[in-house]
Amino acid sequence: MKQKRKLTFGEKCCRFFGEFGIGADFWALGLLGIFVLPNLIWWCYSPANDPLRRNGRALDLYIAAFVFLMLALALLSFFLRGERKKPRFDSACFLFGVLAILLYYAAWIFYFCSYINFAVFLFFAVFPGAAAVLFIILRRHWIALVPAGIFAVLNFACYLILVLIYV
Repeated sequence: MKQKRKLTFGEKCCRFFGEFGIGADFWALGLLGIFVLPNLIWWCYSPANDPLRRNGRALDLYIAAFVFLMLALALLSFFLRGERKKPRFDSACFLFGVLAILLYYAAWIFYFCSYINFAVFLFFAVFPGAAAVLFIILRRHWIALVPAGIFAVLNFACYLILVLIYV
């Protein structure tokens, strides 16, 4: 009986990255648009009493978090796994991700109406990170999960600062 030889770390990495290729995933590009739309509106039009723009540390963290979100979604969109399947729209990850996006948009509506309180900051802190991580887990794109996790932590820290200062 022939024994299988153990793979080295380099060989394991080559196999792992060998699953991926360059391309475009339109489902992920649509997800990118969903995440970016309220942020683009916020950059162009901010509420009268905008606490995020008044606090420099929170704004710096927010920009850093947004960069990691864009990196995660770019990886998800253009660095594709070999086995591409349609997303399962009946899975728990998808349903909770959609719920998180809807609650995120609801928070933006309250924010643009200058109704800014603890609940709005909590929604901003938790739901974008949760939605990004859930959608990336749904696609089983483990490389994009790292920047998405960093985004979730930075985003939570940004809004935690704002809660401690303004609420």
